[in-house]
Formats: sequence, structure tokens, C-alpha cells
Amino acid sequence: MATERYFPTPSEKALRRRFLSAVKKCSLGNFISADKVLLSEYGLVIGEFDASELCELTNQLEDVGQIYGAIIDAKLKEKPMSDLLVKSHPAPVDYRIAKILPIRETV
Repeated sequence: MATERYFPTPSEKALRRRFLSAVKKCSLGNFISADKVLLSEYGLVIGEFDASELCELTNQLEDVGQIYGAIIDAKLKEKPMSDLLVKSHPAPVDYRIAKILPIRETV
């Protein structure tokens, strides 16, 4: 009985390209190269790593996760009111500051 060879669909190929692009953006391209990322009938398969490669890849992933987590935390935290008061807010170009005149008593 002959087995048929698997051929990825265009959308699967596009997803693999997106994955490899994301890997490069995260500076992980040295560890997860294109020849280690394969498409099979079971899904996306990331190739084999020896112990030192896996250790280095894990360190890089932890760094990426820590940086991304810090960015998300900074976006979600509320700023205290004192930070808003310290910021300079310039007046619009044609804006004139109103003058307060004293009230004159009429007799």
C-alpha cells in the first residue's frame, strides 16, 4: 500500500511564513531557522534542538516574554493624578488668557 505525500495548502504556507517572520521580529531567527519549521499533516512541526540550543532558545523566549509583559503592564496601569499635573499643557495658538477685573462698587 502506497502512502501519499503531504502537500500544504496555500493558507498553511502563508501561516508558516508569518510564523517565521514573527520569529525573526523577536530575534529568534538564529535559533528557529526556516529549515527547522516544517508543515505536516499533523500541523506545524518545529525541528529538533540539542541541549545548548534549547537552553539558549528558552533564555531568549523568557527575555521576550519579560519585555512584552512589562509593556503590557505599563499600558494597563493607571497613572496617578500627580503625573498629569506635572505635564506641561501649552495653550492653543490664538488663545488669550482671560483677565479678572475687580468688581467696582457703585454708590
